[in-house]
Amino acid sequence: MTGRARGSRYPEWARREFIRRKRESEAANGPEAAREFAEARSPETFRRLAVEAGLPSFEVIGEGGLGPDDADTGIGIWVRFTKEAEHAR
Repeated sequence: MTGRARGSRYPEWARREFIRRKRESEAANGPEAAREFAEARSPETFRRLAVEAGLPSFEVIGEGGLGPDDADTGIGIWVRFTKEAEHAR
């Protein structure tokens, strides 16, 4: 799995700028866009997509959306899977 929680390797100014732009975008797009974003990044959506893609074995990791302990940061979400031997190159 790649990535680090809460952008810990990014400079503080870059994290603040990302949060500012995200809030600006959310305000401009309205509550419906925020709801659609949260739904698209939900663990249930990732599970459904993995099943629809025919992944035989997978694990959904993370929570998506915004973190419960810090409203300024997002929490990542990933699908971890192993390629079948017939598909590996």
